Amino acid sequence: MYIGPLALNKKNLPLIDNVVINLEKPIYHLWGKNGVGKSTLIKLILADCIEKKIRFAFMDQNYRTSWLWWMKIEENLDLITGNIHSGKKFIELDIYNRQQSWIKPLLSKIVAQYDFSKGNEIQSAGVSGGQLQRLIFLRELIAKPEIVLLDEAFSALDIEVVEDVISWLLEEQKRLDFKIVNICHDKRIIELMKGKVIVLDTEGTPKKLTLTEMSYEEMV
Repeated sequence: MYIGPLALNKKNLPLIDNVVINLEKPIYHLWGKNGVGKSTLIKLILADCIEKKIRFAFMDQNYRTSWLWWMKIEENLDLITGNIHSGKKFIELDIYNRQQSWIKPLLSKIVAQYDFSKGNEIQSAGVSGGQLQRLIFLRELIAKPEIVLLDEAFSALDIEVVEDVISWLLEEQKRLDFKIVNICHDKRIIELMKGKVIVLDTEGTPKKLTLTEMSYEEMV
């Protein structure tokens, strides 16, 4: 899969000039210092997917804000299912059959309700951060994406939970055959997920973005 050419010439951001990324491997990590342009690059990749009609999923570190807390879990998942598979329910999809051992007990619960006595605070009972992250991954994977874009999607979780979620995600990747492009600042996550590393840096005046592909072992 080829992404690009990507270009961006915007004040206070590194120049991105005709960048082409060849995603030959299943997993790529974008690595570089803060402010080098990782999130900007992944947004350009997202825009390129839209233009080329490549099915994608996107998840960032604020994934909790994309969950409709006033709805039941099943209603959240059926909402996207209905948009993609007209007339189908989430529980009719193969992905549910593979994951029902942990999700089935959750589907009967009301996850959260508005408590108007506390100034519209949303009460989030019964779901841990790791469970919620997997639920949102499930919602995204229903669309059978060709590429999954992650912008520090694991940063809000303990490393023990991350290990479990990554193991689960990689199982689904083998079945659904999608690419992963992941931004992270934690080398432990790269070690868990394996794959290739694209190191982002800048050079010249004005600053121009450079991309160098290497293995995890070469990076460390």
